[in-house]
Amino acid sequence: MIPAMICVLAGTARAGIELTPEETKTLGRGELVKHKVPFDEEKSVVRGTSLMVIDAPVEHVWAVMHDVTAWPRIFPYMYDAHVQFRYGQAQAVKLKVGVSVFNINSWAIMVSDPKKHEILTRLNEEKPNYAEEFYSRLQMIPQPGNRTLVVYAFKVRVSFGPVVALLGKKVIGKVEYVFLNVPQNLKKAAEGRKQQRSADKDKTASNAAEEPTK
Repeated sequence: MIPAMICVLAGTARAGIELTPEETKTLGRGELVKHKVPFDEEKSVVRGTSLMVIDAPVEHVWAVMHDVTAWPRIFPYMYDAHVQFRYGQAQAVKLKVGVSVFNINSWAIMVSDPKKHEILTRLNEEKPNYAEEFYSRLQMIPQPGNRTLVVYAFKVRVSFGPVVALLGKKVIGKVEYVFLNVPQNLKKAAEGRKQQRSADKDKTASNAAEEPTK
């Protein structure tokens, strides 16, 4: 446990995050740690950072997050996501997001760094979007025992359109809920992918063993 905790601390230091001793223990138990920043009413900005250790190797976590079609399982209120075009390590992604009966199309730019296992995402300012501004940084840091420390930081400048006018400050809580829980939802998706691959491998081996020899 001690070497694993040291590695977690090294990972959070690399990500520029300071943890309390209790938060370090929480991460070590595989639970979500959230750092909420008070809503900036003057600038209409919601921001925060959340961390979690995922019981899957970094390659699995990277593959899940890099597959934008899996984003609706990771981001609540997202109903569809697909890549429109790629240019080097950048991808233009079209999203369908919404709350209740309100659904709108949105456009994002995702830039990946496979060497650092880091994904940066921002909204395409040239297109209409669900927010005036959005930036996120997701870091995947390898841990002992084929585990991965995920650090997700985001900033959203809320657009005061009809949805916000209808829901008021409830929208702030929904924004925090969506983005602070990203590592937890990514954990479910990545660990599910790992289990499925293991099951497929066992099935293939079983079928090969049962195949009659000629």
